[in-house]
Amino acid sequence: MKMQNSVLALAILSSLSGAVHALDVDRDVVYVTGTASLTLAPDSCVINATVASDIAQREKAAAAIKVSSKQVFDAARSLGVEVADIDGSDVTVSKRYFNEKETVALQQKYVIKVRTIKACEQLVERLSAIPKLEDLNASFQYAKQQQVAIDLTIKAAEQARTKAEMLASALGRKVGNVLSIADEPFATAQQRYGGGGLSGYEPTISAISSDKEGYQFVRAPATLSFERTIYVRFALQ
Repeated sequence: MKMQNSVLALAILSSLSGAVHALDVDRDVVYVTGTASLTLAPDSCVINATVASDIAQREKAAAAIKVSSKQVFDAARSLGVEVADIDGSDVTVSKRYFNEKETVALQQKYVIKVRTIKACEQLVERLSAIPKLEDLNASFQYAKQQQVAIDLTIKAAEQARTKAEMLASALGRKVGNVLSIADEPFATAQQRYGGGGLSGYEPTISAISSDKEGYQFVRAPATLSFERTIYVRFALQ
C-alpha cells in the first residue's frame, strides 16, 4: 500500500507541469512553488528628457541649454509636479555621431516623476515642443508596488499550500508548518526553475522620434501585469 501511495504521489507531481520542485519523504518535507499575478491600471509615470546643443559655439550652446532646461522645469511645475520629483543632471559634454560624423554637444538630462496619468500625458505633449529637446519617453507605473508585492506573496503562498496538500494527501499525510519561503529555488530543488521575485511590465513608450518629425504620443496602457513566484518548504505530518 505504501508503494502504491508513493507511485500515486509521483504521478500527481508530474501532472502539476513543473509546479512542484521535489518531495523528500525521508526528511518529512515537501517543496512546492506558488505563483500569483495581478492586473492593475497604471497610476503614475516617469518621464526621461534630454536637452542638448552642439558645442560649436560654447557660450551660445550653454545659453540654449539654460533656456530649454528652464522650459522643462516650468512645464513640469505648471502641471503640479513637485520640485522634489524633478531630477536634473549637471550639464555635461558628450560625443555624438550623426551621419557617420562625430560632434560634441552640451547636454542635460531630466528624470521627472509624475503622479497622475493625465498630467503625464499633458507634460509629454508640452515637452515635445521645447527647442533642443532630443530624447523624450515615458514609463508608466503603478505606484504602490510594495503593497502589490505583499498581496502577490499572500496569494502565491495560498497556492503553494494547496499544491502541498495534494501531494501530502496522496501519501496519506498532512501538511504542517511552513519551514521556509524564498524567492529563489532551494539548493536541493531542480535548478530548471527560474528565479522568483516580483516582476512587472512597465512599458516605455517613445513620445518623440529621433528626427523630431511626425512624432506621436501613445496614450498610457489600460493595464499593467505583475507576477510573483515563491518557493515554499512545508513540514509533513
